Amino acid sequence: MKKRIGIIDIGSNTVRVVVYEIDKGIFFRLIEDESIVVRLAEYEEKDRIPSYKVSLLIEVLNFFIGLCKMNGVAKQDILAVATAAIRDATNKMEVLENIKKYTELEVRVLTEFEEAHYNLWATKCSLNYQDGLLVDIGGGSTEFVYFKDKNLKYWGSIKLGAVNCSKKISQISEPSLSLREVEAEVMSVFEKYKWMEELNNVNLIGIGGSIRNLGRIIQHKKDYPITTLHNFAISYQEFIEVYNMLQSVEVEKRKSIPGLSEKRADIILGAFVILKVLFDRIKTQKLYVSSYGLREGILFENLFKDANSAAFSSEILLEYSINNYLNFFSFSKKHSKNVCRYALMLFDQLLLVFPHYFDKEDRIILKAAALLHDIGTYLSFYQHAQHSAYVILNLPLFGLSHQDIILTAEIVSFHENSKSKAPFLARYIKVLSPDRVKKIKPLALILKLAEILDKRENGLVTSIRCSQECEKVVLRIYSKSNLEVEISLAERLKPQFEKIFGKQLIIKNNM
Repeated sequence: MKKRIGIIDIGSNTVRVVVYEIDKGIFFRLIEDESIVVRLAEYEEKDRIPSYKVSLLIEVLNFFIGLCKMNGVAKQDILAVATAAIRDATNKMEVLENIKKYTELEVRVLTEFEEAHYNLWATKCSLNYQDGLLVDIGGGSTEFVYFKDKNLKYWGSIKLGAVNCSKKISQISEPSLSLREVEAEVMSVFEKYKWMEELNNVNLIGIGGSIRNLGRIIQHKKDYPITTLHNFAISYQEFIEVYNMLQSVEVEKRKSIPGLSEKRADIILGAFVILKVLFDRIKTQKLYVSSYGLREGILFENLFKDANSAAFSSEILLEYSINNYLNFFSFSKKHSKNVCRYALMLFDQLLLVFPHYFDKEDRIILKAAALLHDIGTYLSFYQHAQHSAYVILNLPLFGLSHQDIILTAEIVSFHENSKSKAPFLARYIKVLSPDRVKKIKPLALILKLAEILDKRENGLVTSIRCSQECEKVVLRIYSKSNLEVEISLAERLKPQFEKIFGKQLIIKNNM
């Protein structure tokens, strides 16, 4: 049974709504995502949210309620949460009462811990990092969590975010000293968290609009082929180059920087001061962008609250995200699962003969490619392998790095033909290391062979055995029925097999 829910996130800088369709109680897809900058953290005297800001907020919330209704969300299925700006405002109760009066929404004001808690849910369900420091730089506060074995170990929150930190920068009279002074002030705040001294070069994972903007700026600078930000890796040096560049550019000119949202041009430097201090505090050299944060954390907790820690291993996360797409895309899931089963049988057997060709990570990539190899038929049967490759490149596959996703797409593209017919993939392959490029054709050949064995989509193969006899590799296919036609089609791959593996292939049909 399908159900649609809306989550409204009232942040310090931005108010955002997302609508999800939930199917079978476990699968989800995003239906709507909209945001409007309100800047609630720009307080008037005595830390009050100004009345005109409250009026704007109410107008935005009513607009978002309308979007939810348009997308089939019942009013009782809209969840509204608020973070630091409302939480820390001295007129908090007045603001909440006005929201209730003019929108009928009951807003849940999250504590700092709840923000950190939901951010961890978003991370552990979508990224393959067992340990790390998670940081969410909001408009009015920054939450951070150190997790180990995907469990929360330490957490903290400071009342500094992109908006109020930028305000501090602007208030210092000497521009040349402003950043250094604010950096020192932020560092003094973080030094209160003594547990950070235990951290050294841990995975740093960033959440929030400012982090995503950083990712987009660097992707533009590098002419990076993938537009997906989730799990995009940023080096410390890349960050420092952007940080230094922004210091010398006036706000109006920042708006023309590729990748930087005009709405964040005046507050981005404040967010980056916090990020720089964290980089220096934990002495790490890499930041990973998470596109998933508070809203997704709320969703994931509801979907997986009864799961044990084993459910968040990289392979299970990947399988879940693939099954999520299989659930919503229209193509033969039975065939994909048969092909996956055969491909893994072939991989395991060929690994015995060619132990230096593959490693255990390749098996996970092959599994993803096999399950998704036909997803492009949703668009068109003709050249569906190229359609599938394009779709894969634009899916956030949980637990996979960008190199893993590109490799998966390349395997799917090449499996239809020994030479990819997709010119657009040429720019993606440049991101792969030479060792990974070498894996494309062997894994694509395995996928093609597995697909042929299920040509009739009947799942007749029961097992596959591989052995080396002299200079030949013998594949014995065991099945419930005669596969003579499938074997004859598979034999067309013999020249390709010999070219890749350097040995003659013999295929035997065993019933």
